[in-house]
Amino acid sequence: MIWFLEHQGLKHINTEGGHAKYTRSDLNRPITIQTHICPVPEFIVLQIFKHLGFNKKSFHLYCQKHY
Repeated sequence: MIWFLEHQGLKHINTEGGHAKYTRSDLNRPITIQTHICPVPEFIVLQIFKHLGFNKKSFHLYCQKHY
């Protein structure tokens, strides 16, 4: 998930208590991702996709193209 965030142009700004925050200039607020839980729960992944304008299908296509 972190790989995907960084490829979307997000920058790591802070890690506090097992939660990493990433931001980009066009986002209203930072995206927070749990670093102490693996794998990241699906509802959090879907929320991040929504903020970035992705869905499951577009994410899979992106990964096939760039990974």
